Amino acid sequence: MSAALVNRVRRLLADHADPEKADGMRRYMKSAMPYRGVQTPLRRRICREVFRSHPINSKRNWERSVLDLWRNAEFREERYAALELLGAKRYASFRTLDTLQLLEELVITGAWWDYVDNIASHRLRELLEKHPAEMSAQMRAWSRDGDKWKRRASII
Repeated sequence: MSAALVNRVRRLLADHADPEKADGMRRYMKSAMPYRGVQTPLRRRICREVFRSHPINSKRNWERSVLDLWRNAEFREERYAALELLGAKRYASFRTLDTLQLLEELVITGAWWDYVDNIASHRLRELLEKHPAEMSAQMRAWSRDGDKWKRRASII
């Protein structure tokens, strides 16, 4: 895992927190997890800067960094940063069929439309385009799953 990357993302999000915006963002999303109040354009700039200055050298470390940002998030923007790292262009070669297990965890534990729709429309779609036969079968299975977020992701 790239602890330096994860720590830097968290530190910069904290440094740019706007408590006045945070409450409104949380209410809009009906989120149990608090927000820092860092809006999307700034959050994306922070992520690009940190990802550029803290490159990850292996798929394993990339996955661990994504999961650390996601699983240990105290604020919603940290999970959004995990999704940014998940989709970063420089790590496109890391996104293979075995990434589906990671995506499944994020869909199930995210369990809200903003996370699930992002994962489905970008990462699942990317895998479907690269591996149509395998992913079509997986998405058909997800469409009948007991988890409504997996069903939603498969439909998208």
